[in-house]
Amino acid sequence: MSRINIPPFYLLISIIALFVLNYLIPIMALFYPPFNYFGVVIIFVGLAVILWHADYFKRHNTPIKPFEPSTFLIKEGLYKYSRNPIYLCMGIILFGGAMLLGTLSPFVVVPVFIVVIERKFIVKEEGFLENIFGNDYLEYKKSVRRWL
Repeated sequence: MSRINIPPFYLLISIIALFVLNYLIPIMALFYPPFNYFGVVIIFVGLAVILWHADYFKRHNTPIKPFEPSTFLIKEGLYKYSRNPIYLCMGIILFGGAMLLGTLSPFVVVPVFIVVIERKFIVKEEGFLENIFGNDYLEYKKSVRRWL
């Protein structure tokens, strides 16, 4: 898998899109200082949760990169409540960034990012994990939602 075909690349492009939209099309201010600075808190929470859950992959010696053969089905931490907490937190980081910028236009990036990640990665990963873990993954999939 090439470097430009991994979720962090899409997150980076989306962060750039936040700034571009805010600069070129700053539609209606929603958050003003100091309230927009709460976006920084949201960004750091999203990053912390990603790092926390990335550590599960390391501890269980299973790859975090999409479509590499998984050796362990992680069901701990936020994986008890969401099958995709890392992707969810990427969306939260984008939301925090849009809030920090304060205008309406950057918020458009968040749902676009979610749709792209779902179609490009999540749907395919689910089939990949079904092939690897079989009924164990199907049961997990029945009991835990894709997002929240």
